[in-house]
Amino acid sequence: MKPDHAGEERPDPYVIVDVDYVNGAFVLVMRNIGGRPAFRPRVEFSRKLIGVGGEVIVSELPIWSRLGVLSPSKSVRVFLDSAALVFRRKGTQRFRATVTYDDDEGRAHKRSYEHDLEAYRGLPQIETG
Repeated sequence: MKPDHAGEERPDPYVIVDVDYVNGAFVLVMRNIGGRPAFRPRVEFSRKLIGVGGEVIVSELPIWSRLGVLSPSKSVRVFLDSAALVFRRKGTQRFRATVTYDDDEGRAHKRSYEHDLEAYRGLPQIETG
């Protein structure tokens, strides 16, 4: 596999799972940064991710297992929880997201991403309103 270079276009689908920190809240993002569609993208998490104030098991939402296609440059954003609530929970803030998908020629792809929400602890907040 050729090394990544800044600004280089990816001709094949390339699905990543990332975490955005927006206004004191965590958002999970599945994004196709490649140049072709990714078919049947699926995400498995290494542990349950409970969010929305403890009301939803975000890691078990159907978006992670039922999406048919993720077009180039398209992303799916899923609210996890406010940072304050995440940091109040006991246990690790680390998790792995493993994404699998097929390209338009039927080739399977698999990538894993390690995340640690503790990296965001203590960041200054922007006051709005």
